[in-house]
Amino acid sequence: MKKLGMKKYFIPVILLVAIIYNVVVFLATSKHTTSFWLLYGFFMLGFVWFLLTGLIAKEGKTGIAYIHPTVTISGLFWTITLLFSLIFMWFPKIAYRALLIPMVIITGIFAIVYVFALMNKAITAREEAKKPFMQNIKDVYQVLQSISAKATDPDVKKALDELVVLSKGLDVSADPEVVKLDERIAEYVQFVHKNLERNETKNIFYNISRVKNLLTERAKKA
Repeated sequence: MKKLGMKKYFIPVILLVAIIYNVVVFLATSKHTTSFWLLYGFFMLGFVWFLLTGLIAKEGKTGIAYIHPTVTISGLFWTITLLFSLIFMWFPKIAYRALLIPMVIITGIFAIVYVFALMNKAITAREEAKKPFMQNIKDVYQVLQSISAKATDPDVKKALDELVVLSKGLDVSADPEVVKLDERIAEYVQFVHKNLERNETKNIFYNISRVKNLLTERAKKA
């Protein structure tokens, strides 16, 4: 699936919901009190928030769009404002203050959670950017060379150099069992990289051992 391909469905759907809402609300109600406009304003706030968040969001590798918490949070807020407005618009005599306070509290809670989700997204993006890029098993050799070059501990560097030797000449295989091994090798190489970055000596030797065993197992199958 093409990147951001789901947006061609996302935008029309939420626009359609907003249009239907406006048609129903303005045709079904005659008295537009302060409470009415208050609820309508919060609904439109939720609509714009959800729309902008969805437009900014990127699809995952699986093609399933808008699973990120920021989209979920804004979508849930919009849903709540929709339900509030549809329920309480039929009671025009309700004082707007009785609606304003809970709506402000709800908006504040969602805004705080949304900010935390954005912060978490930024942290995750930075962590992902630090990971060595490996398109396939062929890249493991260069990645291990790069990791070894950064090692300052002699024992760690020696262990990494052994992995470099074992990974030299690796090639892509069509064998399903080898493909699974390649995925695990790449995963543990990522762990080794992270251990080195964080100076986790104990963990790095464990993960180096795992990579070594996997490379040895792969050599027997390839």
